[in-house]
Amino acid sequence: PPPPDRAGTSVQAPAEDRSGQPLNVSWTVANVWMGATATNSWTDAVYLSPDPVLDSNATQLGTFTHQGALAAGVSYSDSETVTLPVGVSGSFYFLVKTDLYGQVFENGATANNVAATSMAETVNLPPPPDLEVNTIPAPATTPPGPGRDSPSPTTHPGARATPHEPSDTTTPTH
Repeated sequence: PPPPDRAGTSVQAPAEDRSGQPLNVSWTVANVWMGATATNSWTDAVYLSPDPVLDSNATQLGTFTHQGALAAGVSYSDSETVTLPVGVSGSFYFLVKTDLYGQVFENGATANNVAATSMAETVNLPPPPDLEVNTIPAPATTPPGPGRDSPSPTTHPGARATPHEPSDTTTPTH
């Protein structure tokens, strides 16, 4: 029987996203040739890229296993949550490469295994966190010399969480 030829046919992502946040990416893969896949499991990968080409500028956001053979003329769709890298902003394409590890024999017909969003999507930086010191309790007496520590609780009234968990107390250095 002739080999299959799976092609990424479409990729969808929200038009505007935030750096460091999760988002949902959807894609469709079709078997556009006359043969069914002999393998019933392979891996699809989702990337973020400044251009619609899978190259060294692309950042892999996740890999996802497809289960089930694909008959000739049939397609499947998947939708997965990925998290954008922290600190990126600008216009980016979302790309999906089907059969990341070459698990399906396609007799060399792999040039169409990558699909991208039709337009670049906007990734914005989220609003910065806003930490405030509530109180700084002072000891009744302060001994002379180094090592005078006084914990000070902090709150976070900002629009988003900090990238790392803050400590409930801070220790001043002298």
